[in-house]
Amino acid sequence: MKKKINIVDLKVGMFVDTIHSSWLNSPMRMDHFAVNSETKIDQLKKYGIGYVTIDTDKGVDMVSGEKKYIDADTIAFEKTFSATVCDFWINSSIPFDLYAGDNPNLKLTFKKGATYSIEVKDLFKNKGMTKVRVPTTQKAEYNRYITIIEKERGRRKELGYSDHYVDPEVVKQYIDFKENYYPLNPDSLVPGTKNNVDIFARVDEAPALTLARGITIEVETLGRWEEENTNLLIRKREIEQYQLYLQRHTRNSKNKKVKASYVIEDSKLITEELSKNPRSEKLMRHTKNAVEDITQVVLTDPLTFYSLLKINNHDYYTFTHSVNVATLCIALATEYGIEDKGELADLGLGALLHDLGKARVDKKIIDKPGKLTDDEYTQMKNHVNYGKEMLEENKLLSRLSLIPLMQHHERLNGKGYPNGLKGSDIHIFGRISAVIDFYDALTTERSYRKAFSPFDTLSLIQKEEQSYDAEVISVLVKLLSAQTV
Repeated sequence: MKKKINIVDLKVGMFVDTIHSSWLNSPMRMDHFAVNSETKIDQLKKYGIGYVTIDTDKGVDMVSGEKKYIDADTIAFEKTFSATVCDFWINSSIPFDLYAGDNPNLKLTFKKGATYSIEVKDLFKNKGMTKVRVPTTQKAEYNRYITIIEKERGRRKELGYSDHYVDPEVVKQYIDFKENYYPLNPDSLVPGTKNNVDIFARVDEAPALTLARGITIEVETLGRWEEENTNLLIRKREIEQYQLYLQRHTRNSKNKKVKASYVIEDSKLITEELSKNPRSEKLMRHTKNAVEDITQVVLTDPLTFYSLLKINNHDYYTFTHSVNVATLCIALATEYGIEDKGELADLGLGALLHDLGKARVDKKIIDKPGKLTDDEYTQMKNHVNYGKEMLEENKLLSRLSLIPLMQHHERLNGKGYPNGLKGSDIHIFGRISAVIDFYDALTTERSYRKAFSPFDTLSLIQKEEQSYDAEVISVLVKLLSAQTV
């Protein structure tokens, strides 16, 4: 015989046929088991289980006189009010019950006092649940919770956060994502080769495995990723394996686009390595070679190279930005009339290293998914002098190469930093790198805003003639028009 009982009446020796729990509160399927210890009962209580059905044919029955409880897991629709799921903060304790289902009777889906974890949020999302119902008897608890959340939201907005990033747990999740994943250029993958790292597709800040290591990379797979504009990632701890793949397959490809992607990926990775060891002359030589490779491809096959700059603009990544800036600076300089290979090498190297100092800025500021506060902006501006300090002692770096690093935030009207240079005091390398840095930053998508189109970005730059060199802007417009970037 089966009986539904309250958890407080569960005893050692009983056999549990069914757990009565919301699908959110029970972490695993725990039906059909014998209660053989008090520990098992305590575990059920810990999970917030309120009721179970026992089978008296397989275990002991309730003793005579004990009460049989009615089902309290449902509630009438008219005894509830609507609440919006997105109002709840991740990892907060919800002080009221949540019900869902069809009218007239709703089922308990989330028990009060439980933690609204990221897993719970995802379950709601996967079930398409944007609204839930709260008992009217718990209206006061709901109002207190929402008042606290709204007050904190207001404070967070003053700190520069917006949309769902006002939730600190969402920000933490985003920063963890940035710390642990590296953007993958799909053009670096060669059809018919075996993948040696796990490849993920980004969905919000929750990467999902899309191609496991050891699987052959098919033409159809690459085509689907391109068609869907998939944001591909690998774990940062697997970068060395990815480098081996690049050297073994990408670098030796006969496809011009794939081979050009090697130049981009190699430049990104070596710049990141140099940021960790800026005094290394070996790394600086490798970086110089990377700039030579960029220059060679820009001059000999510009259409192929520029098309690759569109890849991975889903989110701002310092070293992708650095390679983009170096590439466009070299291209713009040649269009401007600078033909000396030594000067182009110095400009390209300085542009590639222009943000190296960000390695010394707090990661929470670098990766912040929102507008910087005044204090954070002040700290961010230090990256220019940090970069100079990091590279000053490297004997392979010329003084001319330091100009893009030191002057890419200077403005013609003297309102830039770090030295407030004006007009003719700003070198042509500084003028070029300033325009390109601004252009690439705006045409790259950020977590808190969409990317601007090249046309809109150029329109914005042209309105800033007091800050940026008009002739350099004119050359950039001509360059981009010719290459249809």
